[in-house]
Amino acid sequence: MTSISYVVKVCTKCLIPKPLECYGAHKFGILGKRPNCKACVNQDKKAKRAQYTAHENSRRAKGKIPLTSEQKRQIKVIYNAAKSMREQGLSVVVDHIDPINGMLVCGYHHPDNLCIISSEANARKSNTFTPYRVTFNPDGTTVTVLV
Repeated sequence: MTSISYVVKVCTKCLIPKPLECYGAHKFGILGKRPNCKACVNQDKKAKRAQYTAHENSRRAKGKIPLTSEQKRQIKVIYNAAKSMREQGLSVVVDHIDPINGMLVCGYHHPDNLCIISSEANARKSNTFTPYRVTFNPDGTTVTVLV
């Protein structure tokens, strides 16, 4: 009479005994296998991925302001103008006046916060912010003054 035996291991997460094929390899694990079965590992990965995605979405939403269709159109015009300047051989980029992730201030992706500058000037500026003050004159003009 022949007896067939196989080794089972109890998953530390779901506490269900399963054959060794249900566990991933692990160099220092008991019997060379991970403590959790593949199903539990995959479930944990999905949960962590969902948690990370939710965190990233909420983090990104904090710095956004709703744009009107006119403002979206203005942004496209600025980017298209920079593109046509690059096609003419100029080395320019669209830059945020107030950095999006600055140390002192956080700007927005808004047409009033965009300008076209040379790539060299943008590299020099990096992610810095120069304090300024905007003054509105009675005749309707605005003046930007560096502080």
